[in-house]
Amino acid sequence: DVTAQLDVIFVVDDTRAWHAQNIARNRAHYSALAWVGPAAVSWFGDLGPGVYFNPYADVSGQAIKYGVVAAHSLHRDLDQWDSLYLSGRLHKPVMHLTDPSPGLAAALQKNCSAAAAAALLLLPDTFLMADLFQAISALSYNGDPRMAVAENSNKVENIVAHNMDSFAHVYGPVLSQFCLHLSERGCEQDKSEAALRRALSHMPRAVRERAPALFTSTEEGHVINPALLRDPQLVRRHISASLTAIVRRAALAQTAKGLVTAGMKRSFMYSARKIAKRWL
Repeated sequence: DVTAQLDVIFVVDDTRAWHAQNIARNRAHYSALAWVGPAAVSWFGDLGPGVYFNPYADVSGQAIKYGVVAAHSLHRDLDQWDSLYLSGRLHKPVMHLTDPSPGLAAALQKNCSAAAAAALLLLPDTFLMADLFQAISALSYNGDPRMAVAENSNKVENIVAHNMDSFAHVYGPVLSQFCLHLSERGCEQDKSEAALRRALSHMPRAVRERAPALFTSTEEGHVINPALLRDPQLVRRHISASLTAIVRRAALAQTAKGLVTAGMKRSFMYSARKIAKRWL
């Protein structure tokens, strides 16, 4: 559908060199910031979640919103969930335009394992597979202020409903790591202290740092507090609060960046279309 904006992410080794070439070829894709030069564009893109977006770029008649991120920044977010911005996008099924390197493929797999673990910590004892995929999809949206104003209120449900088979393909192998029982009624999970400890062991560094009651900081790293494992609801609240804090900070930073990287006109167009999709 050429009328819909397609999201694309370019993962590059040198953002400055990439922007220098792209500005020379596609100056119209950039805001006035490009006049300062590729070094400024690269530096600004590294702020916050570390991605520089050009929305509403016309490529052979197709409107695309493309982001540019340094490979090391993407690897860090996949591993540590510093912003849950791109790592959160990659919790959902995506199409790879080129095959990921072995290192990136391993980081993507680890990211999905952490997403499944986090979703299971947030879900009750019994649930449907669609509930699990919705919980995974929602990890990077809960806490985003834009969800209350400028996003379709059914966004998460729509993502999962249209991609159930793809979610199952991505997460089928991942779920074998966890204590799940599948039946006609849906899924049942073990909420014992051992199962909670196993799921918590998958939590990335940023989640652990923002849940000090759950994870005690030591010289060896963040150690799980065994006293809280007796209360799954308390564990759920701490994990939810930690994730929300990560997402909110990154969303606010990226929204502020967008005013500069996209320019006022494109930012207004983007926001107006988002709001219209939610309210009209």
